[in-house]
Amino acid sequence: MNWLQKTSQSKPFPMPVPFPDSGQVGMDIARPGYNIIDNKMRQNIADEEKERFDMKFLGSGSMGTVVDIGGGKVRKYTDREDEILAAKIALETKPECLIPVYSIEQIQNNPNVWAIDMAKAKLLNEEERAEITTVRRRVGWRLWPGQIRSEINREDHTLIQSDYLNLVTKIKDIGLTPSDASQANIGWYGGKLVLFDLGLAHEDNPSYEAQEV
Repeated sequence: MNWLQKTSQSKPFPMPVPFPDSGQVGMDIARPGYNIIDNKMRQNIADEEKERFDMKFLGSGSMGTVVDIGGGKVRKYTDREDEILAAKIALETKPECLIPVYSIEQIQNNPNVWAIDMAKAKLLNEEERAEITTVRRRVGWRLWPGQIRSEINREDHTLIQSDYLNLVTKIKDIGLTPSDASQANIGWYGGKLVLFDLGLAHEDNPSYEAQEV
């Protein structure tokens, strides 16, 4: 057992909501994002969050944790400044390809932790996820512009696949990177496909633009 797993099992977590099924989470079942935020969030900040919201754990990825705060809204805890930059684009310009963002709040300094309040998207069903996976396998996970254009020219797309290609094109058009627009990070809002996980959307990737020739 490594030191981090041992430590995580021996201390209570300050996060406002515990990881599902356990208040003491080992690295074998916790996603990295939960442990990252949990290790950075101070107990007094977690207590303040508990007082402010009646929240339920929704999910945790590689870089953050999301909770349901009711009223069709979720709250994302993150320590990534690039995610905040993408969230500001969603908040200020309201592009239809991104989930609506209602507020961005820095809840802690040193180390920095932010909370992003956004709309709650409807997740893709298994059939939709499978069809998008098929497209991503053909074009590659980085979704280079040339590959997207080639894929768009195909005539055998299903409706969800066409919607997905339109989505990643719009993400690129507003200056963000669609490489992380996987079936796990997109969903339905207002009858349209949107990117709801903004974690890597603002990631600097000069090689991506270099493909635009």
